[in-house]
Amino acid sequence: MKKQWIILMLPVLMAACNQEAKKEEPFRLSGEIAAYEAEWVHLLKREQGQFITMDSTMAEEGQFAFNGTLEFPMLAYLKLEGVQRYVSFFLEPGETAIIIDSDDPVNPVVKGSESHQIYQAFLDESKLLDSKMSDVYAAYTEAQKADNKQLMEELEEQYNGIEQGKKDHIVRYIKAHSGSVVAAFIALRNLYQLELDELEEITAGIEPAITTSSYVVDLNQHIERLRNVQIGKTAPDFIMNDTLGNPVALSSFFGNYLFLDFWAAWCGPCRAANPNKVAAFEKFHNKGVEYFGVSLDTDRERWIKAIHDDGLTWNHVSDLAGWGNEAAGLYAVNSIPSNVLLDPDGIIIARNLKGEDLHKKLEEVLGAPIAAE
Repeated sequence: MKKQWIILMLPVLMAACNQEAKKEEPFRLSGEIAAYEAEWVHLLKREQGQFITMDSTMAEEGQFAFNGTLEFPMLAYLKLEGVQRYVSFFLEPGETAIIIDSDDPVNPVVKGSESHQIYQAFLDESKLLDSKMSDVYAAYTEAQKADNKQLMEELEEQYNGIEQGKKDHIVRYIKAHSGSVVAAFIALRNLYQLELDELEEITAGIEPAITTSSYVVDLNQHIERLRNVQIGKTAPDFIMNDTLGNPVALSSFFGNYLFLDFWAAWCGPCRAANPNKVAAFEKFHNKGVEYFGVSLDTDRERWIKAIHDDGLTWNHVSDLAGWGNEAAGLYAVNSIPSNVLLDPDGIIIARNLKGEDLHKKLEEVLGAPIAAE
């Protein structure tokens, strides 16, 4: 079953370059926390996967306030001392008020932030589709246990239909709010569901007033990277250390068909897909196919153990930077498992081959029929 766990428009770029820098405007965030006995409240933002503290203050009888300046609305976080989960909301210039229950910090009441209302409406509508997908997937799992193949096929078709509906909802919502930075933020959060042409269409409709916001800039940068790894493009080369710490260049394997696989030991869908990759490797390796695994792990021992446990007898590299993996960035990888297939000249000829499609594509390019099992 298909289940994910898993734009650089020249006119837009030129418009952004010709605009004057948007001036920062003041904001005031006032808050009230129910059932909160501690004192410190921290205001944070997230950059490059890391939380960065913007300001901290002490709450008095559950009341607190922050003052500052912002260029554009942004997703911000509040960290309450002694409370494990973060409070997330869209902060924007002007007056914003937030009411938090420390026993339920993920559902704050936010007033005054139009950006937050836009984002919350999107989340509320998405939850309905997510719930339907979860129900169908649970039913599929039960049908799988009972080996009811007919029901599995019906549920898979139903699941894929709901998933397509969710994708359509995402695109429609983004287009309907093209004047808000929330639109770009939603696109960034759902990159794994959006194809290059859809992303280009989305950014083409973004209003000029927000093209210099960080979310739009990040979206454009992702599209530029994605354009560089489309079918027909020369695969970007990179050098990364193997399991022994030796630097290995991707291009050192050019001359054969090369299956470039992005995965991680901690990724359940990746591990579940490995037996199929092993089977394809055993069928086609002696016919001129090499594999090159790039791990998005951070734990070296866990990475190496997974290689041995899953019988992945091909070449592996990692910079142990997790989602910050340099090669994953080059190839615009936003969900795993992810892969590209290169021809002997290093040209990309296929992307994200799964299941039997991997076997069929290798059979096609090699011109060698798969022997009957």
